[in-house]
Amino acid sequence: MIIINNEEKLNGKVEDVWKLVSDLSDQSWRNHLKSSQVIDSKHYQEINDQGLKTTIILLNKIVYDVFEFNFTNEEYDGHWLAKFEVIDDHTTLLHITAAFEMKKKTMFAKNSFNKIVKQYFNDLQQALKKE
Repeated sequence: MIIINNEEKLNGKVEDVWKLVSDLSDQSWRNHLKSSQVIDSKHYQEINDQGLKTTIILLNKIVYDVFEFNFTNEEYDGHWLAKFEVIDDHTTLLHITAAFEMKKKTMFAKNSFNKIVKQYFNDLQQALKKE
């Protein structure tokens, strides 16, 4: 199992960060997504710009605190945990832990997934500038 821990200090109120992260009906702020679809209250699918379809199963959603899900696609199966920490009225620290198993062996798995998380943080920061 590969485990990645990342955190990013975001220029936004926890309410705004939470809204962007947890509103799966609108993930248009994520630049690498081709499309996304809410299936029901626990299931969601997204297709990235490379055509990779990922299915997400929501596990835990505690407002302004925790957003947690399992994910699967043809490349990996894993778990995503996002924890929100208020720094001040306009700054939120977002901690993301991803644990996953690769279905296709590659020596760059950790680097590739780290790049995905960094892009996620970058897209989130850009979206918060528009809020």
